[in-house]
Amino acid sequence: MKHFAMLAAMAVAIAGCSDDGPKTKNTPPVRVQMSAGEAASAASANALAYRMFDKLYKQSENVAFSPLSAQMALAMTANGATGETLDEMLAVLCPDASLADLNSLYGKLYNTLPVTDKRTRVAMANSFWHDNAVVPNSGFCATLSDDYGAIVRAYDVKNKSAAADAVNGWVKDATNGVVPELVDADQIKSFVIANALYFKSEWTEKFDMKDTKNDMFTNSDFSTSSVPFMNGEMDGRYTEFGTTEIAELPFGNGAYTITLVLPERGCMPDKALAEIAADPGALDATLKNCEVRVKMPRFKLETRMQLQEVYKAFGIERAFDSRAQLTGICVAGATLSCIVHACSVEVNEDGAEAAAATATGGDLAVVGPMGASIEIDRPFAYMIREASTGVILFMGAINKF
Repeated sequence: MKHFAMLAAMAVAIAGCSDDGPKTKNTPPVRVQMSAGEAASAASANALAYRMFDKLYKQSENVAFSPLSAQMALAMTANGATGETLDEMLAVLCPDASLADLNSLYGKLYNTLPVTDKRTRVAMANSFWHDNAVVPNSGFCATLSDDYGAIVRAYDVKNKSAAADAVNGWVKDATNGVVPELVDADQIKSFVIANALYFKSEWTEKFDMKDTKNDMFTNSDFSTSSVPFMNGEMDGRYTEFGTTEIAELPFGNGAYTITLVLPERGCMPDKALAEIAADPGALDATLKNCEVRVKMPRFKLETRMQLQEVYKAFGIERAFDSRAQLTGICVAGATLSCIVHACSVEVNEDGAEAAAATATGGDLAVVGPMGASIEIDRPFAYMIREASTGVILFMGAINKF
């Protein structure tokens, strides 16, 4: 009998105070070194992130998701796929690299992202849950454990409520309580593959709370809202990408940054990101070191969504129907029923905190003499990235308040 499986991914990002003392402030970030295959996989991951944003974007709503969390859960599942099912997954996840390269990249990120910056807390957790009446493939479990650090747990699928409580309890712990629930009881299947990602960091140079003042934000429907705007100056990077203003501001000791993408007035963030996606290398090539004067709203987003239709639109179809070749998970095989993703992102005067879950650093450069100013008073996009690899941890857009 073929079994049903679900993917769950959850991510949390919070820009907030760090618990580390002054002794960590001058500790340089650790650069993540990648092989050619890992670098190709990272480039594919970011290209897919832009495609996912384009599918998830709605002008009337705010957007928050974690490409890293959502893709890692699917990559774990790919290790149980064979034949055309695997081909479809790899064509989306890493068209220019192999599954071995993808596993190597995510294994490296799992082990290095938490230690790249002493002023930033990054926690990544993976898990594979299965019905206690089903015997999973030992090789599949070994790969998830060795390459993704995944724990393997059993539950009784006949007691869906208790099984959901077990998965959600794990998610809550992995995201420091920011995402308390990811799956519903009716989403529990024979298998659940889950990823959780938690990020919390202070700004390299904090905004002063006393400089935060209410001002008007023009929403995507051209109405206006009075919201608190943070004001400050910090060493960062800035460029004008066509008619789009882009500022990159560092967290902690510089291993992580937030990239703020501000389209010209009257334009929306999806169009601006589409221009960047067409030539992603040009973004980092044109960003220049400078002191950036920033005026931006603080914000907090919480989202929960299902991603199976997004992946189907990209060409992953067999995994979700009777043609699924997932016999690497168990001998009887499995079919993906849904991919649940939850994400929370908060940015304030202290920094950022973010978390995501999915169930299925560069050195700080010397600042140049030029200065720049950016006032984010209309719809904008954001990306939280690891600096040395460019990997996008969190992504989204603020269209309204």
